[in-house]
Amino acid sequence: MGERSPLIAVVGMVREAKIIARAATATVIGGGDSKALDARLEAALAALPPFPLDGGRAGDGGVGSESPNETRLGAKQSPSPDPREHTPNPALPPSPSRLGRGKGFLLSFGVCGALAPGLKAGDLILGDAVIAGSERWTTNADWTARLAAALPGAQRADVAASDAMIGSVADKEALYRATGAKVVDMESHIAARIAARHGLAFAVVRAVSDAADHTLPAAALAGLRPDGQPDITAVLWSLAKNPAQLPALLRTAREAEAGFRALERAAGAFSAAS
Repeated sequence: MGERSPLIAVVGMVREAKIIARAATATVIGGGDSKALDARLEAALAALPPFPLDGGRAGDGGVGSESPNETRLGAKQSPSPDPREHTPNPALPPSPSRLGRGKGFLLSFGVCGALAPGLKAGDLILGDAVIAGSERWTTNADWTARLAAALPGAQRADVAASDAMIGSVADKEALYRATGAKVVDMESHIAARIAARHGLAFAVVRAVSDAADHTLPAAALAGLRPDGQPDITAVLWSLAKNPAQLPALLRTAREAEAGFRALERAAGAFSAAS
């Protein structure tokens, strides 16, 4: 019988957390704040109980001692799995002892912006490496290969880091030239840095939510609260100041929805055996 490996998902938004929640032991939400995400993830990892490496069931615990689904420092604990469920998940390596030091797997999961021409909303990306300035972290080759097998059609690519949303076509082009990365997000570099710090297995699963040749309107850039919830007030205020951006905002919403649908399909690879 297989061991259920602990999976900590790092996301930017509440909607992403809900998509991966069934498969993850815990989710940690960045909400667009890199420093806060670093602190939340460190706290969540520090609170994790030790996981067995000798055939015991991993993943039955959660973050801290709170009850299921309770929020602690931005981490949301998923319900404990049914103790009768022992089927190994094909999207995860079978034992945390193979890839980490007993604290499980760290997954960067969510939508991303395209930097490379040709990528379209809804394209699924598996990160080979994460690039932040002069820093570069590679993802775990074994885990990423398993994800590629479980997610046919997903593209392998490097992921660029940004502490702010990259909204203009010119900025996307500049980042693409500087890094060679095909997509960008705001969480993967924090997850990669902490995974390296703690010796954790690390992978990136992202879905494109805006194409490289599309500029994000100001209302979209203002649309996220620090807790990862949509900031409807900020969106409406931006629209009131500039109603002409409505068509671009509607296009952005349609593309984002394609990204979320792709994430839902990807999450099925993790939860199929749950």
